[in-house]
Order: sequence, then structure tokens, then C-alpha cells
Amino acid sequence: MIVTLFRDTQQSTKLGDIDINATDFRLDELAFLFAALAFGSSKVIDEQTSLAFLEISMTMSGDYVGEPTFKLALTLFLQHACVLRTGPSNRLRGLIVQAIQVSHDIGINRGFRTEDPLQTPRFYLILYFTDQ
Repeated sequence: MIVTLFRDTQQSTKLGDIDINATDFRLDELAFLFAALAFGSSKVIDEQTSLAFLEISMTMSGDYVGEPTFKLALTLFLQHACVLRTGPSNRLRGLIVQAIQVSHDIGINRGFRTEDPLQTPRFYLILYFTDQ
């Protein structure tokens, strides 16, 4: 997925050189990718880059206007985890509420399933305990 984003950028890997319109990926998938990069890169890459990935993810998930998806719920949860690391903020509560809302919209509390039969119940429990 990442290779496809940078394929047509003349060997440049700068964030500003990414042409999102040149890919076939949906915004919820790209938002998930950048949320995962933000979450996973905080200890490997400098904090500024991690925050840039987070902001890109938040912008993309905010711009997504399709049907609610499991990836969107995961994205919002990862964004919540990233913001939690930076300290308390007004965004923190809003992100977990959005993740729960999207999860309920797709029916995660009514037996929604993914390819992995344990993935959905685990995620539902994580959301439940995070919201407590």
C-alpha cells in the first residue's frame, strides 16, 4: 500500500509529495494506514513525524463520507491512542465516542464479523474498557 502511494512521486518519500488521488485506495483505508504509521512510529521516528502522520490520518477520516467501516472504527481508535500519548485534550474523548458510534453503526454489538472471528469481539472489548 505504501509503495503505491509513492510510486509516481519520482522516488521522493516526502509527505508533501504523496498524491492521494493517484491511488485506488479509499479514504478510510488511507486514514487507517496513516493512523497505524503514527501509532507505530512514535518510538522509532521523531515525534514531529508521528504527529504529521496523525494529522494526515485525522484529516482523511474527517473527509471520509462513505458508509461506516470496520477500518474506520479501527482508525478512530488508533487516533485516540495516539492522542492519549500526547496528553489530555478535547479530541481524546471525541475520538473514542466516534469509534464507538462507527462500531455500533456497522453492527459490531450485533454480531458483525470480519475474516478473523475473534477480531471483532476483541475490538469490542477494547472499546468497552477504553470507554470506562
